[in-house]
Amino acid sequence: MSRTPTKQIKKGVSHLRVSTRRQGKSGLGLAAQRRLIAYYFKANNIQLVKEFIEIGSGRPRLRPKLKKTIDYCRKNNLSLYAANQSRIARNLGFVYDLIDSGLDFKSVDNPTADKRSKLFQALMDDLAGDDISRNTKNALVSARNKGVKLGGNSKKRRKTMRRKKKAFLKKMRPIIQKMQRRGITTQRGILGELNRRKIRTYHKKTGWHASTVHNLLHELTTKTK
Repeated sequence: MSRTPTKQIKKGVSHLRVSTRRQGKSGLGLAAQRRLIAYYFKANNIQLVKEFIEIGSGRPRLRPKLKKTIDYCRKNNLSLYAANQSRIARNLGFVYDLIDSGLDFKSVDNPTADKRSKLFQALMDDLAGDDISRNTKNALVSARNKGVKLGGNSKKRRKTMRRKKKAFLKKMRPIIQKMQRRGITTQRGILGELNRRKIRTYHKKTGWHASTVHNLLHELTTKTK
């Protein structure tokens, strides 16, 4: 009788990142990132060799903790995994150089991404922070020019929006986790399942898109329960 060949176990390194020390100390975001990677590793028979945790912005090129992660991967010929690409970097130039260096790195929400997809995602991640900051400043200037009194009710509106967003994430978290436990871990797979089940978006609409799924997964990995 011929023996059934055993499935080869791959090995990988994970890199988790949050932006603030407060998030790092409280564990906000880290647990969600770790869970996403664990689901993917289990579904794809990958053994976690080492986990690195970084606290700080993803924009700078000089990041000692990320350098340690990359050096470890190169020294041991291992692939680098993150919950999503923005956890590795929010710097287009850095991501380009990382790809060019030949290091194998993957985001578990889009593990089949090729060079073009990674660069496009890096561009979106790089611009995201700038766009938010610029739009906020422009809106404030426009409001002042129109004589709108800032503060007061706007604080209440922001508080209401935060409460609604938190409630939405609380509702979506177990739905996404259940999908991941079933082996649906990629952004494309989650997108298809959300649309198949006609689950409504934050704005109460049906019809999820790649961008809305990406934003949802990003928020679930960086915000508290």
